Amino acid sequence: MPPLLSAADRTAFADRLARYAKHENLKRCVVIFHGGEPLLAGAESLVAFANELRAAVGSGTEIDIGLQTNGLLLTKQVLKVFEEEILPFL
Repeated sequence: MPPLLSAADRTAFADRLARYAKHENLKRCVVIFHGGEPLLAGAESLVAFANELRAAVGSGTEIDIGLQTNGLLLTKQVLKVFEEEILPFL
């Protein structure tokens, strides 16, 4: 297993989520980044993936983003990136 989700797999997931949200007429869904340690991908990468997901589903479906972490890589800088880039959507 690769240590990180590839760009192709991220895009495939975003596309599949968009199709599912449209098919089921979802107004809101939750995506939790987990499995191993998602912070190994870097805060900017996680923000980019969250933005890709939001763009894929469009304005008709809100996406709540969660993160499961052991906290070892959770720094003030990471929190600042999340606060600036993800919290405005909440």
